[in-house]
Amino acid sequence: RQEGNVFFLHLLGTDTSGHGYRPYSPEYYDNIKYTDEEIRKLVPKVHEFFGDEDTAFIFTSDHGMSDLGSHGDGHPDNTRCPLICWGKGCKKPQVTKESQNSDDGYMDDWYLQNVKRHDVKQADIASLMSYLIGTNYPSNSVGELPIEFIEGEEIDKINALYNNALSILEQYLVKLSEVESSQFKFKEFSKFEEKPIESYKFEIEAAIKLFSGNPNSSELEQHTIKLIEIFMKDTLEGLDYLTKYNWLL
Repeated sequence: RQEGNVFFLHLLGTDTSGHGYRPYSPEYYDNIKYTDEEIRKLVPKVHEFFGDEDTAFIFTSDHGMSDLGSHGDGHPDNTRCPLICWGKGCKKPQVTKESQNSDDGYMDDWYLQNVKRHDVKQADIASLMSYLIGTNYPSNSVGELPIEFIEGEEIDKINALYNNALSILEQYLVKLSEVESSQFKFKEFSKFEEKPIESYKFEIEAAIKLFSGNPNSSELEQHTIKLIEIFMKDTLEGLDYLTKYNWLL
């Protein structure tokens, strides 16, 4: 009954029936229905046990599957997974009159074309979970906080995203120290040569301060988020550069 509990439920039956009987088999569909029904029973039990509705639920998968019940070849059918997040701190679905997801047809069979889809990387789920339980981002996480899934004040979300960027920067700095100390001649990551890290931080912090004074400006909000996302993208690219620095040798 302590604060910040995390329960991992590994629902193995879906995976086993998919591999064993293939995804279009009666066994697979029966297992999907069974899993759905058990989750429907579980959610109110959790609320009842804790005596509140302050629980967030994240439902996802480790991989997709081909018609043959296999995966691992990088095909979108095998790499795309569902991600559904509901409960405390999670944003409700955005429903529109017009179809949102007609480009790839991925949602057509589910009849969810009118629900806005937010695509993320699997690594981003760790950041999302950390935010929802109010703990630090994992020290080796390369995930980016998917703020589209979060309910709350915009300035809080922006600060959380910036903290996420700083945690990735810390990884970069540790790796930089490690790689630089073992070279005769070190070549710095080009993007941070052209624009120092402190310049990125100065721009972002100035934008956050400006947005704090104008919290209703969607233009300022988008501008600030864009700056943080660029910084995060460049830092991850720099981390990749350092990780592969000596691969040629």
